[in-house]
Amino acid sequence: MGNLKKKAPKNLDYLVKETHEEVFAEIDCTACANCCKSLGPLFTEADITRISKYLRMKAADFEAQYLRVDEDGDKVFQTMPCPFLPNPTL
Repeated sequence: MGNLKKKAPKNLDYLVKETHEEVFAEIDCTACANCCKSLGPLFTEADITRISKYLRMKAADFEAQYLRVDEDGDKVFQTMPCPFLPNPTL
């Protein structure tokens, strides 16, 4: 990851994606699930549409059940850990 500092910023998205894929090919992130327990994602409208469609819910129902607007105006989970974490007591 030290190579990120040496690369041009225009390549950053590609490098992050590439690094993500390399790391997740070797690590089961649900083994500790710390990110899912303490860090929540910010949801875009596209995220809400995609996830609610997958869950076979209306987007408004998904938002009402799972999301809130934080102090910065971002849509985030109402509660942590992530409500979709299979076993939050890992």
